[in-house]
Amino acid sequence: DLLVSEAIRNKSWESLDAAGLAAMAAALVYEPRRDDEGFEPRVPKGIFQGVVEQTQQLWEDLEFLSKKHKLPRSSKIELDLCYPIYRWATGAKLDLVLDSADLLPGDFIRWCKQIIDLLEQISRAATGGLSVNAKDAIDKVRRGIVAYSYYA
Repeated sequence: DLLVSEAIRNKSWESLDAAGLAAMAAALVYEPRRDDEGFEPRVPKGIFQGVVEQTQQLWEDLEFLSKKHKLPRSSKIELDLCYPIYRWATGAKLDLVLDSADLLPGDFIRWCKQIIDLLEQISRAATGGLSVNAKDAIDKVRRGIVAYSYYA
């Protein structure tokens, strides 16, 4: 994905810890089933909001260029799953995460697998601390029922 490549190139995610990087990956892969106009999703505290704003600006720049050159547009950044994934990556229990995510366990597992896939791509494309954080984020997301689902 071009946005991921640009964020890596610009070092936009270097300041995120593993759980924050997992939350960012969630923002990039998640596609909500319904449109909650006016709903402001909860996001992790600290630097995450600033990193989201920087990533959003990258997305807007890429969208402008895509439109200008009549290229296909990319999906918007969706923050709805960021906080639940952040909580999961920091060790929260599944029932608490599912309550905050308003997802069924199967849907949560499916999204986690997509997040892990993106984190694996980031770990291979990035260098240094970002690559290490991506690998750590994979371990933090692939636990419990998510880890079990790979073997079931």
